[in-house]
Amino acid sequence: MQLKKELGLTITLLILLIIINYHIVGAQQIPFLQLWTDKPSYKPGEEGKLFIAIHNNLGSDIFIYKIVIEYPWYPSYIDGKWTGNDTIIPSINERNLKYQRTRCFESSFKIPGDSRVSSVEKPIRVRVFLVGFDTPIYDELYLTVETVSSYNIVGLDVIFNLMIIQIILTVVSAVIIAATINLSAKKLIEATSKPQFSFKIEEEEE
Repeated sequence: MQLKKELGLTITLLILLIIINYHIVGAQQIPFLQLWTDKPSYKPGEEGKLFIAIHNNLGSDIFIYKIVIEYPWYPSYIDGKWTGNDTIIPSINERNLKYQRTRCFESSFKIPGDSRVSSVEKPIRVRVFLVGFDTPIYDELYLTVETVSSYNIVGLDVIFNLMIIQIILTVVSAVIIAATINLSAKKLIEATSKPQFSFKIEEEEE
């Protein structure tokens, strides 16, 4: 009876160890993925770069099959094709990522200049497909794009500055016109001949 109890306890402990080890290994089976851009914010029409860093912390080599990127304005059907996405196929030398090594990829993008960026609420989505993994590594990053309201504020500033310049030019023009009129009047007065008398003024004899 005592032997059965000890055997049962041993089996229970082994099962617990297997479950704990499974969760620990499962938590480690996701390589570290980091995303960032070359600028903190963008304006419509600007170009930028997305950087993707993959760090192998799995204890063995991994092989990168492809990287799929979806930008917030995807999908957009323009010129007969869907745009707003990018796929990176690493070269043969870039696919093998050894343990404790990090590899960085980059993708260029352009912020649309139309209304697609007026309500950018979706993030950049990145999926990294690894050989032998059932599901890809997934991460996302939100872009900061200046909205239309901020452009209105900038427009008001420009209008205000133009109004100040217009007032200054008006004042300067008024001063110049006044000075010109004053100078012309003086010249006109100086050019006027002295009055001629029709009689001769005789000098008194002493």
